[in-house]
Amino acid sequence: MQFGKTIMTGLASAVGAIGLLAGEAAFQDDFSTPSQWSFWSWQGKNEKSGGIGSAEAPDLKQTLAIAAVQNGYAGWMSSEIDYDKKGSVAVKLKFKVSSDYAGNVPRVFVTWFQGKKHLKANFLSLTSAQLDSARKDWTEVTLQVPADDGAPAGADSIRLNLASAAKGGGKPAGFVYFSSASVEIQ
Repeated sequence: MQFGKTIMTGLASAVGAIGLLAGEAAFQDDFSTPSQWSFWSWQGKNEKSGGIGSAEAPDLKQTLAIAAVQNGYAGWMSSEIDYDKKGSVAVKLKFKVSSDYAGNVPRVFVTWFQGKKHLKANFLSLTSAQLDSARKDWTEVTLQVPADDGAPAGADSIRLNLASAAKGGGKPAGFVYFSSASVEIQ
């Protein structure tokens, strides 16, 4: 399957029109703000956390790290991606969770806009098997927003959202990591 706009890559520089990585960088313990992405805290007042780093994935060079949250969900939203045809949306990415990741689950979703007006969100489900795999190693997934459940009338752009969501199971701890994300409008 060929993917259209690569918005995050394991390489040292961004590929495509929307870039997550802004040139060369080598971060060990610190995180930098992803280029053309914004931090958001949905349904909760969570402090800005995470960003671009490389300590967890030296083979991928850089990853987006998001700390577990106390409530609601928080993470990073891409800049807009033109939605110029009516069709399904496919999101392909790699993710991993730290060994101490608890009280949270990774959350991937697409938001639809008309100009600057938010219209709708489609939450994409990760399976239990994918989550179990991500506790051991990088796990590659392709998630679909079907055409009949996707774009609301008037939508002209989408944004990819990568987050950590509070969900029972103990005190929030650890990080979820994302890399090599791409979006294709089919």
